[in-house]
Amino acid sequence: MVKNKDYNPEPGAGIEKVSFRKVSFNGGGGQPSRIYGYDEDRGVNGVEFINLQLGGEQIEDARTDLILLNAYAHNVVFKHE
Repeated sequence: MVKNKDYNPEPGAGIEKVSFRKVSFNGGGGQPSRIYGYDEDRGVNGVEFINLQLGGEQIEDARTDLILLNAYAHNVVFKHE
């Protein structure tokens, strides 16, 4: 959830209950991904990543060198199946 004057002039209502399966990125030099809510009323809640791979490495938790969460992102989980 972001407010960007060029692409998203209003922050929206929030993100809930989203699953990502078998996502991989093998490129190099990327910046950490951000999972940020906008505020308490427009946050991110209940996002799961199942079999996420970054640079050939299985991701099993939010690592600050790869994935950044803010105070408005809750219940973001990483699973390996």
